[in-house]
Amino acid sequence: TLTEAAKFYAAEMERRHASRPVDQACREWLAIRKQEVRPKTLEGYRSAANKLAVAFGTKHLSQITKDQLQKVIAPPGTRPPTAAANLRNARVFWLWAADEGLCEAEVIKKVKTPKNKKEGKIGILTPAESSRLLEAAVKHFPQAVPLFAVQLFAGVRAEEVTKLKAENFTEAGIELGAEVTKKGRRRHI
Repeated sequence: TLTEAAKFYAAEMERRHASRPVDQACREWLAIRKQEVRPKTLEGYRSAANKLAVAFGTKHLSQITKDQLQKVIAPPGTRPPTAAANLRNARVFWLWAADEGLCEAEVIKKVKTPKNKKEGKIGILTPAESSRLLEAAVKHFPQAVPLFAVQLFAGVRAEEVTKLKAENFTEAGIELGAEVTKKGRRRHI
């Protein structure tokens, strides 16, 4: 009916006016995230925000379609890992904006990334391969042996190992503080 059409139009106009330009929303979001995340994560967020701000500028978030986002986040020819990282970072922004009432969350949920066609399985070292790695390290780079051992047998990530200090190692185990771990949560091994 005409009344329903008018209500639909009014709701659409209200939604558009509640939105903000992409570049402004990106600046606001980065200012908030700057205090909450690790520098490496912030770098990914900045990259995603820059891509969106350059592509859409002053266009309001509520006016952006799934296809437009798709072209910015994972344009044809983008390597799958790059597209996945772009989508992951853009999704964090978009869902924040949706929580703020600036856009619809469903739009980003429809964006797809190309599938990663891996040649084989994810590499996990067998016990024999681990032994050969440690033997080669002993022979050519003995300083690395303890680091490899911690990674292989304690499950500490390579990035975490670079942040460890002598005081992290005790008789009780390995203490990984929030400043060391990927997710910013204390872990004891």
